[in-house]
Amino acid sequence: LEDITYFDDENDVGAKANFNNLKTSITEELKRVHQALKDPS
Repeated sequence: LEDITYFDDENDVGAKANFNNLKTSITEELKRVHQALKDPS
């Protein structure tokens, strides 16, 4: 019998996409916090 190795690439791609979305969300949030701290009003 042959060993069959199955990689679920779709899940890997989804995980990478989610990680990129998370990085973008964190970056945007940090920009908002920085802007709020800079605002003298």
